[in-house]
Amino acid sequence: MAVSVGDLLVNIKSDTTQLISGFNKAEAAVNKTTKQMSYAVKGLIGAFVGLNTLDIAKNFTKQLDLITSANNKLKLVTKTTEEFTNAQKELFRVAQITSSGYTETVDLYSKLSESMLKMGKSQSDVFRTVETVNKAIALSGTTAEGASAAILQLGQSFGSGLLQGDELKSINENAQGLSKAIAEGMGVAVGELKQLGADGKITSQILADALAKVSGSVDSNYSKMEKTISQSSTNISNAIQKIIGDFDKMTGASKNVASIFNDISKYLESINSENIQAIAD
Repeated sequence: MAVSVGDLLVNIKSDTTQLISGFNKAEAAVNKTTKQMSYAVKGLIGAFVGLNTLDIAKNFTKQLDLITSANNKLKLVTKTTEEFTNAQKELFRVAQITSSGYTETVDLYSKLSESMLKMGKSQSDVFRTVETVNKAIALSGTTAEGASAAILQLGQSFGSGLLQGDELKSINENAQGLSKAIAEGMGVAVGELKQLGADGKITSQILADALAKVSGSVDSNYSKMEKTISQSSTNISNAIQKIIGDFDKMTGASKNVASIFNDISKYLESINSENIQAIAD
């Protein structure tokens, strides 16, 4: 049946009204949550770190996404609410004492957890290994990019069951402190790791055991380090993320905003492309 241009305009106007309404709701929700967050956070840390309301508002949704992603990763590798809550608490503690990013620490835990638990290790063992790896990487003095590369390769090694080839090469290049810790835990020289890896003799079980053996000496060496400004800033960032995460848990801000954005996408999908083409013609 033919549809008049007038009818098409009425339909599109209706859709557009809904769309604008959706954007208005989204804007109101974001403004409300960021305003509340401004009051909560600014009073605690704003004066100290030089944040203003606009800075907080700009980073609020970004931090929410980071926290949500981290929580989603934890949910995949924990079986109960108690395990999940304990993981959040312990990984924040580990991140703070090692001056490592909380989301990066969660990422490392998620990469090691499944493999280590299958070995018969406990959740506490995984936390301790994550702490040792974070400290060993810090001792390397590597960049954030280098640390991320090393963590990625270590995680892949635990997943595949072997540390060898490109994974081992990346760790040697980007995190010498971690290579040294692995070698020390295995009772070999760093230079021997390449051949041991090629021979398939650095299994995930051996890795886990080596890191456990060397945890004490890594702790000792790490305690002698002077914390850098960058590391101190990371601790502050972690604390801000925790406040935002707690705030979101209490208010459900991220779920509310995500729901509104989902409604907007549905409004956009409901606009018929054939109708738009008819008007264009």
